[in-house]
Amino acid sequence: MSKTFQRTARLLCLMALAAAVSACLGVRGRPRFGALRTDSRPLQFRHDIQLYTVENGITVALLPDKRTNLVTVDARYLVGASDDPAGRAGMAHLVEHLTFEARTGTNQATLADRLSEAALQHNAFTTHDVTHYTATALASRLADVLELEAQRLEVSCEQLDDAVFSRERDVVLEEDAERSTTWSNLHREVARAVWGEHHPYARGLGTHEVANATKDEACRFIGKHYAPDRLMLVVTGDFDPAPVAKAIGKRFARAGWKSEAARAPVQEARLTGTRSRHLADIDDAVAMVFFQAPAWGGEDAVLNTLALGQMNRVLARADEEHDWITDVDVTTDGAGRARLILVTVEVDDPRRLDDAVDEVFERAPAMFDEVSPYAAASLLGQLQTGYVASYESFSARGTWLGDYLTYTRHENFMMPELETVARTSMVDAASYARARFVQTKSHVALVKPSGKPATTSREAVASGREPDLAPWRAPVDVMEAQRPLPAPPARARDTVEELKLENGLRVLLAPDSTSALVDVRLVFPYGAASDPPEFRGRATAAAGLLEPDPNRRYPASDVLLLGWGMSIGTQLDIDVSETSTVFWARGASNLADWHVWRLSWLIDQCGYQGEAVSTFRANAMGASAKDVDPAEALSRELLFGDGHPYATPPPTGEAWSWLTRDELERYRLTHYVPRGATLIVTGGFDVEAMRKHVRALFAYWSDDPAATPATLPAARPAPGPSWVGTRDASRTQVGLAVTFATASDPDRDQAARLVLREMVTDRLRIVREGMGASYGVQVSYTAGTGGGALYIESELEPVRAAKAATAIVSELEALRTGAGAMAEGFVRARRRVLASALADVAGVTARAERLEYGVRRGLPADHSDQLALAISKITPAEVAAVAAADLDPRRMVVSVGAASARLNEVMTALQATGPRIFDKEKAP
Repeated sequence: MSKTFQRTARLLCLMALAAAVSACLGVRGRPRFGALRTDSRPLQFRHDIQLYTVENGITVALLPDKRTNLVTVDARYLVGASDDPAGRAGMAHLVEHLTFEARTGTNQATLADRLSEAALQHNAFTTHDVTHYTATALASRLADVLELEAQRLEVSCEQLDDAVFSRERDVVLEEDAERSTTWSNLHREVARAVWGEHHPYARGLGTHEVANATKDEACRFIGKHYAPDRLMLVVTGDFDPAPVAKAIGKRFARAGWKSEAARAPVQEARLTGTRSRHLADIDDAVAMVFFQAPAWGGEDAVLNTLALGQMNRVLARADEEHDWITDVDVTTDGAGRARLILVTVEVDDPRRLDDAVDEVFERAPAMFDEVSPYAAASLLGQLQTGYVASYESFSARGTWLGDYLTYTRHENFMMPELETVARTSMVDAASYARARFVQTKSHVALVKPSGKPATTSREAVASGREPDLAPWRAPVDVMEAQRPLPAPPARARDTVEELKLENGLRVLLAPDSTSALVDVRLVFPYGAASDPPEFRGRATAAAGLLEPDPNRRYPASDVLLLGWGMSIGTQLDIDVSETSTVFWARGASNLADWHVWRLSWLIDQCGYQGEAVSTFRANAMGASAKDVDPAEALSRELLFGDGHPYATPPPTGEAWSWLTRDELERYRLTHYVPRGATLIVTGGFDVEAMRKHVRALFAYWSDDPAATPATLPAARPAPGPSWVGTRDASRTQVGLAVTFATASDPDRDQAARLVLREMVTDRLRIVREGMGASYGVQVSYTAGTGGGALYIESELEPVRAAKAATAIVSELEALRTGAGAMAEGFVRARRRVLASALADVAGVTARAERLEYGVRRGLPADHSDQLALAISKITPAEVAAVAAADLDPRRMVVSVGAASARLNEVMTALQATGPRIFDKEKAP
């Protein structure tokens, strides 16, 4: 079907709809369109990726971006779990860890140590096909990060200590245990039935097979696979391509060897209509239906992506229609070289498993049969937006480009997909679905609950001993703690034009002529904090249930414009936080004015439909309070006080009895008003035209009285320390959360909080790097109008849990009493925090998020500069004051989840007094 015919068919459909309705407008006036027209505006998009190959075989992709002061270096090796040796599943993942542990300098620092000094963040992941390393740094450190990646390529066995190898092998097993669930174990069993017992994709990415692996085995694996002809290097961000290309060619060309092993072959799964049956320790029975999918970037990749989205929508309707379906999901299985579509349907009765499978086979082939022309255009428009947004995303684009380099003819990157989207019709999509989603080309796995609770797996670690290693830290001048750092230069302000309409609406216009994306946000200063106790959940329901009236009648001219506006593929979303509600729209920049219109139409013309409200109310009232974790509920009560909104579980049952269409409409009329609201438009658009367009759409909006934003009561933490435990036989590790109800001010003390958090993170490196007792420890602050908390959380290896938990609490107490004297730790932490504060992430969405954050918090435009300056001037005494306030044991709640014996060990080691212990509900 030609594009001209598709557009004509869509207009004829809309004209027929217009002829079938009258001009009765109901209560609200006609929708406003301003100067909008249904004109054809092709998306103008080009990428700036420069691609070349170094003489020794390294593939390099450079993507400069002057909208940021950051760079990201992604190094991808064509080796993954598929290449694991027989009997050593998990070796590629282990080697990923080990390359960070190579000592690369004269001061005994590891590659990870030096990356931590040079980069703001670094990480890695292993799939069945690849091992991918990534690091993000300020642009001034690009040469340092590239040098470290070159040294990773040159890693040798002599650079790996025996003790560090043993520790990191244990950490890999702990990571696997942390991620291991009943569902992950079930999936590995089903994978063997679908892919075949010996297929590479049937292996786990991490398994206990590496428990006995030796350093020599790991080194041989590195020697065979880590070679220039297996390396893809992607550099994005603020740099000049020519000198960077020259530097890469000169430095990386030193590596002249070739990989010694061929890549493991990967065959497509052969699906022939077979079935397998399984038992698992799960609550609900589940049907898992597998269909063939094209390889990543393959010829039918666009149609497959389109089908995945539509299948989710079709099965969501099945979930709504049948009470016996408890959950549905559609995703992919396998990896880039061979993929499957996995449809999962959970049911409340194992006897309905065959019915669930029938639903899939009935609905999947016909998923596109009833898609209207303008709905089809919307699906394709959203798909186009998704491709452009992936290119725009600074944080994800390195991985995204790596996938193109790995699986496609990468010279064109996503341009073929965009061209395919432009010429795809629903005829193509329907043909694809009918050919792909059939029983004879599937595999069905039927899983019934075993009736047994999940139980903990192994507790023994690989080494059988507890390491006692000292984490490396860069030497610093301790006298630096006594003086401020040089004042950071003020950053060039983004071009943002601010308007104030007569009705009180604030408008921020932030153009970006280089972007093919537009991001639009309408921010209201009301959120969950505005819900009175008798109306809990009102703000969320009001935003989520706002929708068009299907019985509303419009004149023919309006129907034509409405249909066009609904068909352009605007991506819509909402976010309700404590103090704000954000309506969000995103789409291709060639239709920026239409994406802005979608938000104005949503607020002006949409309302609450009786059937949707009744359905939501029935489902909400039917939800069970039993889903609340009693240990977590008690912990929140101890942190914030009995009856505090933060300690109150989400509403269930009769707590939703207030929900009516009239109550939601009252909320809309008093809270979704222009005074106090802010419209943010970022991306590729003409400022003058957008200014006129915004006035045409929003200036009419009546300036109704706005509700007063609510405030929450202050937290009233219980006198501590308090101890909460959960006996849980299914846990493979010991969960530990040490939480403090904070006493510092989140705004006034923000700089000191950031430095303290970094000091806590650094000192708790002993848990992983010193003791090998955990995959990691996470440290975070949360803050709200009713109080905040400092969270220190980790999953601990059971044998070492008591010692590690004691060390964590001891380190926190040392910081509480002595942070002001920890000069070295302060110097390192302040440097890292300042570097992070100076970072400006590129991209339209990142810019919109910065502006939204400032609007929600009422911050000035130069807040980031003010924060950086405050960090540069912060003193040890100021950090010590925040440490004394926020690490006060009288405001501390320690929560432990573990199998019974380990729980007792940890509580005893911590000298817990009067712990409250809960038992996880056992399966029937």
